[in-house]
Amino acid sequence: MLTAVYLGWFNARARATNLVGQFLHWVIFLTLLGLAGLTAYPLVQVDSYGIGQWLSGVDSNSVESVAITIGAGLIGATAVISSLILFAMQVNVERMPHGLFRRLSRDRFLLGAFGTSFLLALCVTFSPLLLEPMWAVWWTIWATVYVIWLFYLAYERSLNLVNPSKQLAILAREATDDLKRWGKHARRLGPAYAASLPALDEEDPFTSRHDFGMLLFFRGHPHWQSKSKQAVDYAISMAHRAAEHGDYEASATALKVIGHINRGYIKAKGLTFFQHTPFFANPLSGDEFITHSLEHLRQTIAIGLKRGDEQQIIQVLDAYAGIAVAYLEVDYGQDHASYSETSLAAGYLSSDLKRLAETELADVVMNGIRQLGAVARAVVERAKPEETHTIIDALGVTAISSLARTAKGDLSGVATGISVGELSKLFSTLLASDHYEVSHTLSEIQKQVTLIATLVIQTPDAALGIPHSSTLGAFYSLTSDDTTARALQRLSEILVERPAEDEQARRILRHLEGWADQLAISQRKLLQTTIERRSQFVFDLTHWLSHVTKVLLYLTTAPACANHTRRELRKHAFWIASAFSWIPADKEVVAWIEAFRVTDQLFDMTRLAYQLELKPDETIGYCKLLLDWAFKASREPNGWAILERGLSGLVALAVADGAQTILLALIRSRLKSEPDFPQDERDRTARRLRKKSRRLGYENYRHSRIDAALRDIDPESGRECLIAVADLLSPATASELQR
Repeated sequence: MLTAVYLGWFNARARATNLVGQFLHWVIFLTLLGLAGLTAYPLVQVDSYGIGQWLSGVDSNSVESVAITIGAGLIGATAVISSLILFAMQVNVERMPHGLFRRLSRDRFLLGAFGTSFLLALCVTFSPLLLEPMWAVWWTIWATVYVIWLFYLAYERSLNLVNPSKQLAILAREATDDLKRWGKHARRLGPAYAASLPALDEEDPFTSRHDFGMLLFFRGHPHWQSKSKQAVDYAISMAHRAAEHGDYEASATALKVIGHINRGYIKAKGLTFFQHTPFFANPLSGDEFITHSLEHLRQTIAIGLKRGDEQQIIQVLDAYAGIAVAYLEVDYGQDHASYSETSLAAGYLSSDLKRLAETELADVVMNGIRQLGAVARAVVERAKPEETHTIIDALGVTAISSLARTAKGDLSGVATGISVGELSKLFSTLLASDHYEVSHTLSEIQKQVTLIATLVIQTPDAALGIPHSSTLGAFYSLTSDDTTARALQRLSEILVERPAEDEQARRILRHLEGWADQLAISQRKLLQTTIERRSQFVFDLTHWLSHVTKVLLYLTTAPACANHTRRELRKHAFWIASAFSWIPADKEVVAWIEAFRVTDQLFDMTRLAYQLELKPDETIGYCKLLLDWAFKASREPNGWAILERGLSGLVALAVADGAQTILLALIRSRLKSEPDFPQDERDRTARRLRKKSRRLGYENYRHSRIDAALRDIDPESGRECLIAVADLLSPATASELQR
């Protein structure tokens, strides 16, 4: 009973407020009419301008004729206003739903303008019979001015009523105002509904913050969503009709209205949302209004596909993304709650995007990928990283589906590259996030990128329309500033400057350690596949592996890096670098891959190990990688002098660190373990090393980073070490005269 009385009073007050707003122009009219009388009265009484004397000489029949003529003209103006009403009705009846047409066709302002102008025209016509000539003249003047003003206002109003943007603005305003009223009802009457519930312990950290009073109120009034649902139906209908007629501006506005209404719905419902639970069904977790909105968007996608309307589908994908981000404003009344509504909207978007990826609408797919990536980044900022796994999977599936449709001249390969780019952006966002645990999500991204890369390199470069390196460049390239590799580099430069007590730096370092845990295995397999396919992507991959290894080693010098994290990072870095040891020793493979400077990359990693003063066994591990590659790649002549360059690099590093004895022991052990190594290659390399030793300290030009490192060491120590290495390789050539 109390609820009914309150709602009746509140609705009556709301209707009164609306009437005041709608009839504001009539208040202005009465005010102007009063001003007209106040203005005319002094003029009539004082007659300072002689108007009364002039009118006294005018025949009353003349005044009556003039008034009747003007009145007839004003009646004609009234007919013009009525034609504006008919114009608005005629335009609207063909392009809007019946219910919305009835609502806008009963516009009180236009009907009031018509009635007022007609009444004023009649008053002017009969004014000579009811008023004195002086008052009749003034009444005619003011009535004529006001009718002209009404005509202008009616014209503006009729244009608004046929303007889809204005129509949708009216629709959105009425829907959100209705939701605000219901929200206010629920907040005011909620305590009365909650009075019968047992009291909750507010000091208990596990106590829910849900407003059960509002929840009971809404469940007691299930029709409270009816007007907003109807508004969503009207907006979707207008979007369909506008798209069919090519009015995509109106269509986009209609879809934005749906997002606006959903935001109003979230604010009105307040703390009555419940998240989905993974182990048992919660009857309160579903939301009929949200499902209603998302289903309309899904059906619109289906209609757009049937018509082949790319522009409309793009607009719906934008609407999906906007609504998904809006649902991040939902308050579930619990800390660390899952954003179920956002996940639902992202699921709808992902499902439709997967379906679109199987079509030839490449532009639509690319836009959908960007929108899905934007949603994923928004989720990372507001929700748990785990909630992006569905989106990550959808981006991977979309990339693979687009790749499967790739044909020469098709844009599907571009869509695959955009998917990799969105995964790269999400990777960078996760690294810098404040979440405690993101390693699993980072690994999921890496898994999808590796799978995409594996499939991309199975196709010839020309099949994608763009090289493999460009398709996968957003993640693996070192030549652009907006790639994952560069993001890792920038992040490492920041982390090494953070103090030891910086908890955020510690957290990010743990994130990177967890990501790198299984990285070596997947990237080793990818490297092997890339070599088998002879893809030029091997340039990016080998440099990326070297870059990641150096970044991980560099991060171990950060003051905030804990001892356990430091050990793990160094271990993972070495495993990643060990991927180079899986390069086949085949002559053709070695000759092909060395063109991408594999020896120099191994040298760079080994030099960094020396510079960072790693443990002796760790540094020796990198030396062995370079030494093994130098011997393995030189069993057959290939023209790259890999053994000479590799040994020269090791000599430069050993002399700089004073570790010549260790180096000679490693080479001696290697020669002993490989007695069948071709003697002619050993002799050839020994001669070159002796020749290089005589020139050491005299040549200022540098062919490579290895030559630069040799030039920077002590010449005398360098000569001795080079000769010692040459003697180990080929003692028989030690007595030869060298030019």
